[in-house]
Amino acid sequence: MFSKTVKRMPIALMRGGTSKGIFIKGGDLPPQGDERDDIILRIMGSPDRTGMQLDGLGGGISSTSKVCIVSESKETQFDVNYLFGQVSIKERKIDWKGSCANLSSAVGLFALRNGFTKSTKVASPASKGYQSVSVWQENLGQHMVIEVANPSLVKERVSIPGVPGLAPPIKVRWVSPSFPGVNMLLPTGNVVDSIVLKDNAKQIAATLICGTNPTVFVRAEDLNLSGHELPGEINYNKTLESDIEHIRNVAAKLMGIDMPNDGLRVCWVASPKSYAATNGEIIDASKINILARITTPGRVHHAMTGTGAGNLAIAANILGTIPASKCVASSVSAEETVNSTSLNIGQPAGIMQAAATVGQKDAEDFEGIEGTELEGSFPFVKSVELIRTARFLMHGYTELGDESYQTCVD
Repeated sequence: MFSKTVKRMPIALMRGGTSKGIFIKGGDLPPQGDERDDIILRIMGSPDRTGMQLDGLGGGISSTSKVCIVSESKETQFDVNYLFGQVSIKERKIDWKGSCANLSSAVGLFALRNGFTKSTKVASPASKGYQSVSVWQENLGQHMVIEVANPSLVKERVSIPGVPGLAPPIKVRWVSPSFPGVNMLLPTGNVVDSIVLKDNAKQIAATLICGTNPTVFVRAEDLNLSGHELPGEINYNKTLESDIEHIRNVAAKLMGIDMPNDGLRVCWVASPKSYAATNGEIIDASKINILARITTPGRVHHAMTGTGAGNLAIAANILGTIPASKCVASSVSAEETVNSTSLNIGQPAGIMQAAATVGQKDAEDFEGIEGTELEGSFPFVKSVELIRTARFLMHGYTELGDESYQTCVD
């Protein structure tokens, strides 16, 4: 039941991949609207002009200021619905337009812990010892399959860059992902578009992809970067920050995406070079296929977004894109109609793996592009896969104070 007397809210705090956020059952919150958002902002400690979120569970950076609302799905083909919110730190707002692939790994764990799965089916013969959770990603209308290892059956333990220690693997897979309102993987129909930078009128090449999330890929050198910088070296660089925001806004218009949208990221790439990761480990150029750095609200991501890594694997499969031109040992060829590439991505925290399978189909087979001048065949995504880890950090109740928010009471 709901009461206007605020008492406490049952939540879980979870790490998923290189992100952290609060998880709430959909039935424990009011319906969509200001009342729901105010409760979440209160839990996270936002807005906080100091940027520290001291009066809440947020961690003061975008990667730890996130909320996942998970509900049992009414559709037979899905176990759960997953709604993601990027909670602003300094402003009273939550962006519900994107998704977090890192936290999607924790969605599978949360669903299993709370008995939200419709069966105890095994994902596939190749995934013995894994529990499959079928997820409907509500923000973007995407089907995801999360395969969670049973630690007593799967003895393998993996490490992911940016997270200390070892943990059972969690397989994150998108099934033919696309972006709402955008009809093609390459929204303009081009593998490369041109963007003129603000003020200095410099023109740069960009690949615009709408797969797991909207992403703009540019060459590091076009931003006067090497591609192997660490976030601390370039965060708060006002010139770079201005260029990134300009690129995002120009790309949004080309892609047909409404702004503001925190989910639209800019990723700069370079050919492999050896570099020191944030933990001091030397990453050998021979161990990676490409260097990549990606933005997150207000800064450069400390590792790599899951959606960004997925889009990078997609783009590496498409002849002529910026990422394909920077990859070593690229399998792309003009004759192929179905490509499947697994990438070792050199990102700030180390080496991250992502895989994608891309096919081709005629323009007339895409929905919503009738009446356009597009002809020929264009790429589409069959699947994208990542390996992540996740764990419960705590579950219990958060106190909300004496304000009159609507919340769940026992």
